[in-house]
Amino acid sequence: MDKMIPGFHDAKIISVQLELQDDSLLRINTLHEKRIKSINVQGLIKLRVSDFEEGNIVSRVYSYTGHNCAQHSDVVLKNLNYVYKLSSDFLEKYPDKKAFIVEKYNEVIKGNLVLLEIEPAYGCYLVALGKNIEIEK
Repeated sequence: MDKMIPGFHDAKIISVQLELQDDSLLRINTLHEKRIKSINVQGLIKLRVSDFEEGNIVSRVYSYTGHNCAQHSDVVLKNLNYVYKLSSDFLEKYPDKKAFIVEKYNEVIKGNLVLLEIEPAYGCYLVALGKNIEIEK
């Protein structure tokens, strides 16, 4: 399903930690109303972070997985293209790369993978692809 994950609006991203193991873990620590909350992406496959600056204030956090997110296929595909740094023009020229993105898209739709998107109010924009998302309070 696609869903906005509540409780992160106006939170500040204070750290992004990556633990490279057999099953990589991405931990995004946020501070909101004097409390630390973490978003964990287990089984991290791909990550792209841009504009990590002072502040890094979150506007919205979304997760996409399962059949219900098919209605947002354009957003899911846009985020997959973003995380893999592939443009639409590039994908049209290289069908094998387009097939790769379609394969990842199908895994998200089947619920085998989850796509995390953090939209900033200021600073850090983050997209991650992994096997599972967990919120630690």
